[in-house]
Amino acid sequence: METRAVVVVGSLNMDLVTRVERHPKPGETVIGNDLRFFHGGKGANQAVAAARLGARVRMIGRVGNDSYGENLLVGLSAEGIDTSKVRPSSGPTGTALITVDAAGQNSIVVVPGANAQVVPEDLAPADFAGAAVTVLQLEIPLETVSWAATLARSAGSRVLLNAAPAQPLTDELLQEVDVLVVNEFEAAQVAGAEEPQTPEEALELARRLAGRVPVAVITLGERGLVWAGAEGEGHMPAFEVEEVDTTAAGDAFVGGLAAALAAGEDFISALSYGSAAGALAATEPGAQASLPGLKDLFGLIEQPAEETLIWARAREEAKNPAGSDEESVWDDEPLVLDREAIESLFREAKRTEIERQAEAVDRFLAAIGYPEALVTDLSRLSDFCPTGVEDAAETLRERIRQAYGVEIEEDDFQLYLWQLIDKLERHFLA
Repeated sequence: METRAVVVVGSLNMDLVTRVERHPKPGETVIGNDLRFFHGGKGANQAVAAARLGARVRMIGRVGNDSYGENLLVGLSAEGIDTSKVRPSSGPTGTALITVDAAGQNSIVVVPGANAQVVPEDLAPADFAGAAVTVLQLEIPLETVSWAATLARSAGSRVLLNAAPAQPLTDELLQEVDVLVVNEFEAAQVAGAEEPQTPEEALELARRLAGRVPVAVITLGERGLVWAGAEGEGHMPAFEVEEVDTTAAGDAFVGGLAAALAAGEDFISALSYGSAAGALAATEPGAQASLPGLKDLFGLIEQPAEETLIWARAREEAKNPAGSDEESVWDDEPLVLDREAIESLFREAKRTEIERQAEAVDRFLAAIGYPEALVTDLSRLSDFCPTGVEDAAETLRERIRQAYGVEIEEDDFQLYLWQLIDKLERHFLA
């Protein structure tokens, strides 16, 4: 069974973006500086954000039978996202008309198109199998969002709802939600209250929302975020960056939060990852084009290499497999894979032909016969080697050769190291 996946049910849009000195007043015409096309939609943005930060992502939604739709699917596939559940529609692909002012602040008009045709019948329980986190937004019909939340909870997935664009939410939907993410305006709409003007007021509003969901998070832009509920409460200041375009900042936050939670991070750490992702997204123009990768993320939060997002996962079961008395073949100090090596390995694996990846992994698994001792060794693979991928791969190859008498071709082993670990984990820990 697939584990630690993120399933995103939501919108896919083509964004048409123009820059202006200031936003027009009602009835006023202003001149835009240029017109650019970006892949967007809150659902697709959050899917890409999570994928770039290490999550395995499945996207569920609809696109039109047009060039916009084709381009969006190609873009998601290039990020390693499973788009097999994105259905074609007879209508046009969703679009968003976005203006960005000189201060980097945006206003957005969304034309739903095919997104409005995402119906509950598009969803099946199997779509959520193995999902650690299911991410939802409100750019598709509310009844579909509600049904997705129900199916996700039934599958054992944590449900993260980004209640945007703002609209009234039923108690039936919210009782299926584990984490509610909203900005100040959306929080006021959901709670039926005044928009908070300070972090203190926002925290009080988050407490009110936490009466309807286990955890409520309110993002405050340059003032950071607040949260309240089952994970405690507090105010987290924003990372200081030079804002260029805030279009995808909220989606980057949601994607980063989902990826971190799916990787087993505690909630406060996951908030920090999401906050860093949102801050970095605001430093570049466009939606998906602005979403950061792991290297940029860790550069901002200065996270120690041995605690990086991909590898910082709970492995207690792997460390002490039930009924196994075998010791690990590694008795020396843990190895450490540095940030740059992780990023390089992950990107290389993403870009490698899928069939070749699978063949190499299967050859290795057949050769070693799924040895039970390797279960324990998986807990050590979270650390690896300080000098990079080549030394990490060579060290691991040598130790497996010594322990099991198996020779693995160097090119195969190094190129497919990430897929190997992933497949072994799913075999032993499913």
